[in-house]
Amino acid sequence: MQTILAAVSLAASALALTFANLQALSERRKGLSDSTWPPRSVAVWYGALVLAGFVAALPTRAPFAPGLTLGWGFLLGGVVGVYAAFEIARSWRGGAWLARAIGLIGAATAGPAVILLIFGPHPEHALMGFALAAVLLALLWRLCLSPASARDEAADAAVVQARGADLFALVAVATAVALRLGVEHFGAAVSGTGGALRALPVLVASIAGPAALIPSSLATVGGRRATGTRVLVLGLMAAAVPVLTVVILSWKVLDRWSPALVVLAGAAGLGLAAWLACCADSRGRFEERRPAAEAFGMALVALALAAVAFKLLHGYGEALALVAGIAPAMLVAAAAVADRRGMVTPLLTGGLTVVLLLATYRLLLERAPAFRPLQLQQHYDYFALALGALACFALLAWTVAARRVADAAADETEALGRLIGRAPGPLLAVVLVPMALLVVWGEGAVGGLLVGLVVAELAWMMMAAWSTAEDRTVMLAAAPHAAFVAAALVAVQLSPRVSELVDLTRAWQAAIVVAVALAAAVWVVVTTILASRRTHPGGGGDDA
Repeated sequence: MQTILAAVSLAASALALTFANLQALSERRKGLSDSTWPPRSVAVWYGALVLAGFVAALPTRAPFAPGLTLGWGFLLGGVVGVYAAFEIARSWRGGAWLARAIGLIGAATAGPAVILLIFGPHPEHALMGFALAAVLLALLWRLCLSPASARDEAADAAVVQARGADLFALVAVATAVALRLGVEHFGAAVSGTGGALRALPVLVASIAGPAALIPSSLATVGGRRATGTRVLVLGLMAAAVPVLTVVILSWKVLDRWSPALVVLAGAAGLGLAAWLACCADSRGRFEERRPAAEAFGMALVALALAAVAFKLLHGYGEALALVAGIAPAMLVAAAAVADRRGMVTPLLTGGLTVVLLLATYRLLLERAPAFRPLQLQQHYDYFALALGALACFALLAWTVAARRVADAAADETEALGRLIGRAPGPLLAVVLVPMALLVVWGEGAVGGLLVGLVVAELAWMMMAAWSTAEDRTVMLAAAPHAAFVAAALVAVQLSPRVSELVDLTRAWQAAIVVAVALAAAVWVVVTTILASRRTHPGGGGDDA
């Protein structure tokens, strides 16, 4: 049954990709397209990182997955990510946003469908590799191109492309995590009810793309701004097809109604979140306001949806509900993605990320039975939670510095080169921080970090909603979605294997903590001195 549903999913993804490419070709022939190419340097660097990750994962010894499945999934995700980069760089103006949304959904779901067909009963590590490669694309875009939006000539393109990369990564990771949780819940059988439940998330996600063609006639209104009610109806019409599909499967094949209830709750809950996001900008494109009430409401909707879905189907239910809401959320976000001043896409993406982070935390617990649920009985678990909660402020500080570096460059090419040179720092932090906490403070600290990331995402949503003017521009440029999801995926994939290999004494643990603290203190002092010299290059202060 898994094979049949995976084949149907792949066909739906191919249909979505075909529509997106035909629309782009039609606009190019009519001369209506303002499509660009992905920055060559970022594309080359992304390809190099994918190849390096694939080669690094070739050994079968720990902490890598046996059978090379992690590496092959990472390579497939890289190939899909390269295509997604070209899709993101295409025109979003007018009604083209619908084709971009459908194309990104098709790209994000084609990979998991192929993995289910190739790896059969054991797709776990390949799915995680695919998710890591997908979120790497969004992370590179955020680190290298978002700070460049400080330059006026590159602002619009950088903002639109970064948000498109976020949307692609969220769909890809949500689908992969949902499938991974399905494997944990329903075992290795690919036939019968178990196989159908394992493959259900990719089916729901993949048909969301073609389903969006149904209300496409409502989305062809030139550049006119969409109202909250209109986009809610648009999204829910597209979500109705996946919901009806799962209802029929629950009735005829699955012999249980809990998946249908979860999918219905996901579509309705994220539809409500989409409406709240649109209400956040209901006073006009250029009139700034503080949509704190809408942001708070979206946070509550995300938490309530996760709680209801978890009650019905545990972690698998959380991820399935998130996938079910892709249709309304993706359409609404894509419709507003070109509005660089708008709050629709950032707030909606933040709500989706909260649910996804909760699902990855549950996956960590289910994948490694030795990992105890976070109970905050160890003092170090509090430290790790606080560290995760502070992550959004660390990313904000890095973004402010990166924007200054980009603004001081002579041209866009020099700015991008400088930003690429600065990006390895955050990339290494995403990988090393979860592993360092595991080695020094144990499994509970990793769980505390993941919970802290949820707190940090919620804090970013509220800060972005409350800020205005230049403060809001900086907050939106420092969107943490990709970094947080990447850190959570690294923790889920590597923590169980690393914990089997490392068993340090308290003396070694204390030494590592002291070394890290000293390195952090030196880094803060050096960067402060350098920033002071850039501010006062003559060394004489204000009186010079």
